[in-house]
Amino acid sequence: MKNLLLLIKLISFNVYCQDSWQFSADKQKHFIAGAVPSLVASSVISNINQDNPKYLKGFIIGASVGSGLNLAKEGFDLLGFGTPSYQDLTYGVLGSIVGSA
Repeated sequence: MKNLLLLIKLISFNVYCQDSWQFSADKQKHFIAGAVPSLVASSVISNINQDNPKYLKGFIIGASVGSGLNLAKEGFDLLGFGTPSYQDLTYGVLGSIVGSA
């Protein structure tokens, strides 16, 4: 039953979260919230071994960390603790990509 309710919420996600795509203050916060952890994670992973830096590995892990945090936040909102939004998730993932680059 719990899974069925979650499925219904996921299907109706776009019905009750009509949001703007404008780069407003809220979207800037989501972008930064994706960029900062990605920047930290990619910097740490890329430079663990100074003799042989792994930039691609750092990029992938950094982008994954930031995107995962944004996905978790929107999932938390989806459970009723906030207002879920595809637009917020998109800006968070874009921030993760930029931050890890």
